[in-house]
Amino acid sequence: MFSRIRGMRVLLAVLFGVLAGCGDSGGTFLSGSGFCASVPGGWHSRIVLRTGPVTSPPALVLSNFELPLRAMEYDYGHAAPGRWPNGGILISVSDWTRGAPDWMKRKFPPASLPLTIRASDFPPFEGVAANLGRREVTVRGRLFEVWVQARPENDETLGTANDVLGGIRPYRS
Repeated sequence: MFSRIRGMRVLLAVLFGVLAGCGDSGGTFLSGSGFCASVPGGWHSRIVLRTGPVTSPPALVLSNFELPLRAMEYDYGHAAPGRWPNGGILISVSDWTRGAPDWMKRKFPPASLPLTIRASDFPPFEGVAANLGRREVTVRGRLFEVWVQARPENDETLGTANDVLGGIRPYRS
């Protein structure tokens, strides 16, 4: 029974994504919470919705390695301890459109698709690994916070991250 319900949810998510204009361009198709993404083979994906005493914006999380569900409890896995594989990449895209206070909305400059991350988006800041890039943008009226963690941070991992980010699109939810 549980697998049948799960199968129906997946089918409905895919159907909704296709109807919303999120066609699949290869890999695994994922949609939900206002995102659609074409996930490359070998990548893991998850929509994270956190409610309760401390809520967070919905986020799409993608990685090219297995990340335990418990790692999503804080910073969508970016603060997860443990060993990452060489070339490991973790991407999260949070949608702050409904949750950002007015003062925060001004921090999201206009941008266009595809979403990207640049080497200059990896400045060191207190308490965060040097291999974490962060960018806030407004795309089609939506406020996105993009985090990319790459080990190591180099042209190859940034290129791969940008290829994956290129398959992420917002749709009206």
